[in-house]
Amino acid sequence: MSTVLSAETLSAAPLSSATLWSGHADGRELEHWSAVAQTVAAELAAGALERDNSGEDPLEALELLRAHGLAGLVVPAAYGGAGAHWETAVRVIRILARADASVAQILGYHYLNSSCLAFYGAGRDQSAWFRRIAEQDQLWSDALNPVDP
Repeated sequence: MSTVLSAETLSAAPLSSATLWSGHADGRELEHWSAVAQTVAAELAAGALERDNSGEDPLEALELLRAHGLAGLVVPAAYGGAGAHWETAVRVIRILARADASVAQILGYHYLNSSCLAFYGAGRDQSAWFRRIAEQDQLWSDALNPVDP
């Protein structure tokens, strides 16, 4: 069951992909996704210590993120994502980090990596990549050094 609201529902003037990373998020968008994050955080908190202690991949936790629409949060709505603002993504990460910092870090890297499509792929057609994230609920995560050239 997905809790994703469409960009049209959240705002009379949906955010375009060009504005997802500038300005501020719509208040209704922040409220909605904060509530989703609180719900997910409550579920994550129950097993966070066990997940960290086990050292196993948090596959069930990642499925929880997908089930609540968080994988496609910053994917522009035109490509099937929620089209949420970067400010919203940061708030979601902060809420989740209070419950399970490791899972929140994975999601944070996913948002950064998927947003790099827009930052570093400017002038190129990135629609297939964004659509793939949205349609397959992909989570892209790794570690990177943001000061690398």
